[in-house]
Amino acid sequence: MANSRRPVSLTVWMVEGLAAWGRHPVPATGVLIAVVDDDESVRRATRRLLRTAGFEVDTYSSGTEFLDAVKQRRPGCVIVDLHMPGMSGLEVQSTLAGSGFHMPVLFITAYDDPGARDRALQAGAVSYLRKPFSEESLLEAIDSAISGASGERCSA
Repeated sequence: MANSRRPVSLTVWMVEGLAAWGRHPVPATGVLIAVVDDDESVRRATRRLLRTAGFEVDTYSSGTEFLDAVKQRRPGCVIVDLHMPGMSGLEVQSTLAGSGFHMPVLFITAYDDPGARDRALQAGAVSYLRKPFSEESLLEAIDSAISGASGERCSA
C-alpha cells in the first residue's frame, strides 16, 4: 500500500497531535536547535515538534535577536526563515559565516525564490524546505545537518 500521508504544516500537525511521531528514525539527542522565524505559530509548532524529538530548542523572532544570543549559546543547527522583516535568512547566514560561527543552516520559506534557494545552498545551507513541509522532511534535514551531511534537499 502506498504511503498516503500528505505533507502538512507544522501548525496543523501539532494540532492533530504527536501520535505519528514514533515513525521517524531521529533519536533523542539533546542537541540544541535554534529556530529563527518571525511567525510565532511556526516557532511554537517547530519548538514542540523538536522537543518531542529530544532536541533542546531556542526560538527567536528575528535574525538580530538570534545573532545577539548566539554569542552566548551556540546551537548545533539553526533553522531560519528566508523572508523576515529587518534581516533576511540569507543575511543571517552571511553574518554567521563572516563572524566565524560555523553551524549547519536549514532554510524554511513560504515564498520560494529559486535565486535565493541557489544562493543559500551555494553559501553552505544544508537544506531548503518550502512551507508547508512535512515533519519527516524537517526531521530528516536536521538529522542530515547534525550528522554532517549537506546537499540540496528541497521539499515541494
